Amino acid sequence: MKNILFILLIIPIIGFSQTEKETIDWINKTLRENQNEFARIGLTTLEENSAPHPNVIVIHGGSFSYSYNFSSNQVSSVKEKRAPAGNYNLMIYFDTSIMSKFHSRNSIGEMEVDSTTFVSDINLVLECDEEDINRLKKAFTHYFNLTGGNINDDLFKN
Repeated sequence: MKNILFILLIIPIIGFSQTEKETIDWINKTLRENQNEFARIGLTTLEENSAPHPNVIVIHGGSFSYSYNFSSNQVSSVKEKRAPAGNYNLMIYFDTSIMSKFHSRNSIGEMEVDSTTFVSDINLVLECDEEDINRLKKAFTHYFNLTGGNINDDLFKN
């Protein structure tokens, strides 16, 4: 009887938790499906020895890229914002400024601009509906909390 009770208590815990890798894979798949035609967006993590900033969000355009390096404990909130065209933006806000690197190449591949600035938020412009943006918001919040963040947004209010 004790074994059956133990199994009944442990199955819900195992069945509903997503690993860090599964969460990143789902986020990247959903970002690919909902990105706009001008930029590809992806979330990656670096090896553990690359601390203190193991998370990288990269936005690639035709001849440019932005990369944002940060740790999950710097994230203060993840919000969705309706864009004027009817699509949605996903905003990631930080407690402190994070490093943003901009790279640009000319038509023959030579580096034209390579600059570093500091920003307090990332605006991911997506072509998605309200359901997808809410799911992405929950997934990013879940990922940041899994990897050391402390975002207290009410994930289930939508």
